Amino acid sequence: MGPLDPIGVYMTKRQLLVLEAIESHWEQYSCGPTLQGIAEAIGVSSKSTVHAMIKRLEDGGWVTMQPNRWRTVMSTRNSPFKNINKSVDEQVKI
Repeated sequence: MGPLDPIGVYMTKRQLLVLEAIESHWEQYSCGPTLQGIAEAIGVSSKSTVHAMIKRLEDGGWVTMQPNRWRTVMSTRNSPFKNINKSVDEQVKI
């Protein structure tokens, strides 16, 4: 099993790779990665697989993203915008 999230749900090794790819991209470029970029980083060819993994990470509280916006996925572990009193839309102005 992988690491525990804040509500006690385990993540898979592949989900951890996705999370680390997201964090690395934010650290390097100050914006979220594309699905293709994440797919390349973790060694898969399907963007739909990456999308499903991101959705599971979002459901588990590991990442946040704005609906219908490109490149807004970010980790909640070290988000510079993390503020539990505001919605993601209030925190990130694009």
